[in-house]
Amino acid sequence: MKKLLIVLFSLFVLLFSSSVVAKEYKTIFQFSVNIPENYIGVNEVNIDDITNILKSETDINISAFNSLLQETGINNVEYFYNINELENSEIISPNNINFVRDDSPYIKLLQNDLIEFCPGYEKFLTSIANRKVTQLQCSISSNPGLKGYSIYMEHINMFPDIATIQYLFWISNSGMIAATLTCDFYNCAEDRVVFKNLVSSIKY
Repeated sequence: MKKLLIVLFSLFVLLFSSSVVAKEYKTIFQFSVNIPENYIGVNEVNIDDITNILKSETDINISAFNSLLQETGINNVEYFYNINELENSEIISPNNINFVRDDSPYIKLLQNDLIEFCPGYEKFLTSIANRKVTQLQCSISSNPGLKGYSIYMEHINMFPDIATIQYLFWISNSGMIAATLTCDFYNCAEDRVVFKNLVSSIKY
């Protein structure tokens, strides 16, 4: 279990809905997801194309958007943003859904594993955030159910009043995914639904 903790911690360091119509999107990690029509997927491969589309078809502050991506890091990460939210904000919101992959051997997750993992993860987030991060939930989940169970977690205050919601799961015998939603804790209901549906739709 300590090995799993180390791998998942390293994944997090890399990161530092509803009834809308969905479209299938192929990620850089070779699995597909269904995302709402008003969402975009951004990665290191398509960033230039996405930037050009946003420039021509939206009122998004492209300079601020690119700065946000540079600050959070675009390498080996797949981001999903709500275009409407980006357009309606004077300041580009940090709200996003993202995926990071680690080539880690599959470990069968059991309920007892959480006894050590959950408090350890909370302490780890507190240490890297340099502020008290509070764990609101840490449990075994069947979503997305591709390869065994996942760990579902909710934390608050990685950033002030920001919720960090995660699924950690395997898509294959050697592919583990950290799926993370970052959103305003007090205005996150719709984002939560989109996130859950997106993770549920993963096909590998």
